[in-house]
Amino acid sequence: GLGRAPASLARLRRALRRAVGESAARSRSRLLLAFGAGVDESSLRALLPHLALADYAFERYKSPEKKVRHDGATSAVVVPPEGTDVEALSEAAREAEVVASAVSWARDLGNTPANDLGPAELAREAVRAGRRDGLAVEVLDKRQIAAEKMGGLLGVNAGSVRPPAFVICDYRPRNARGTAVLVGKGITFDSGGISIK
Repeated sequence: GLGRAPASLARLRRALRRAVGESAARSRSRLLLAFGAGVDESSLRALLPHLALADYAFERYKSPEKKVRHDGATSAVVVPPEGTDVEALSEAAREAEVVASAVSWARDLGNTPANDLGPAELAREAVRAGRRDGLAVEVLDKRQIAAEKMGGLLGVNAGSVRPPAFVICDYRPRNARGTAVLVGKGITFDSGGISIK
């Protein structure tokens, strides 16, 4: 139950997670999700990425017979509330699928322990993703990092036996409306209980 109306987006997300989790535990093939008038179109659009991620599971180290996901994972048929712009909702569903795929990939990297995913492996994953998604990816090795005078990176890496990697991803879509630069760091070892990739 959603409790007293109107239901907040957080309450809707919790209910969706629970419904999908319990249903998927019984049947891993297809779900039918019917939304009534209590869920407006904007809330439904906001729920789509969460729906696409609802059955995420990190199962890299499970034996095949213990894995609960099947090829293609769970699929859902969504019945929107009456009066919903179905074409706009379909576009939002396609976007949610792309977002969910990227989030699942990032979660898999974050969940992989440091002994299996160090700087070189993280860089390889970035190169693979670049090939798949149309990004130009350049990876600088320790010598190139030193030549660029990246002392901070080399200082942090001094405590590791694994050499660092500096990854540059470049995406240049046609008809770009501007430039955005994202800078981040990937820590592939346990630094006080957290491994950020």
